[in-house]
Amino acid sequence: MNRRDIENSIHRSWIFLEKVGLGSSFGQPGALPVNEEFRDLALSPETKYTTLYMNGLQNSHYNILLEDYSYFQYSWEKNEEVRYAYYSNPFISTGHDMEKFRRLSQLLAADMITLEEYYTMLNDVQPEIRVPLIRYENAPGQYVALKHPCSHLHIGFHSENRWPVRRVITASAFTMLIAKQYYPQEWEALDSTLGEGFEETLDGMLIEERQNCRIIGDDYFAELEERSFHFG
Repeated sequence: MNRRDIENSIHRSWIFLEKVGLGSSFGQPGALPVNEEFRDLALSPETKYTTLYMNGLQNSHYNILLEDYSYFQYSWEKNEEVRYAYYSNPFISTGHDMEKFRRLSQLLAADMITLEEYYTMLNDVQPEIRVPLIRYENAPGQYVALKHPCSHLHIGFHSENRWPVRRVITASAFTMLIAKQYYPQEWEALDSTLGEGFEETLDGMLIEERQNCRIIGDDYFAELEERSFHFG
């Protein structure tokens, strides 16, 4: 999976999110460069999720911003080494919360309130992380059998959990999986307008995209790992 593959997959992700009615802004069509401030916050055990989320949002450190102000990051370092992440908005759990968050963000963008005022007003909206941070990595250079899977998912803000994956997931497959799991209303609304043939449904498209997620060879997925629990 080279840089062009990643960028094509990011572009397909945006097209899909637009169709499903979730895409708000396509901020970075290419692989996301390293942001040292965001990286240092992410690596610090003292960082709270809301702090990391707000840093990425305010610095536009994302490829795609969604209508609910959640966002996707897609990174590529070198051949086969990729990182995708979905950061959910922790400040919304109801439609009222969404409207308030949107209004405050618009006021901040228009320089009608300061960043300090913005944070103060957000304190009235108590963060509630209903949807976890989801991160995917393929890291052949860090592979250690049964200890550090080459291809793996991180679920939630705890960074040391790694759920082995038998395939190298594409950016668009990751995007579609997030949409199906966490935006079922939008997924079903679009699905109801598509053709009757299964291959024309969103699940059919997701299965087709899975074919682009190649199976990892034995060099990076040991026989014992195959016998243990993993996502296939």
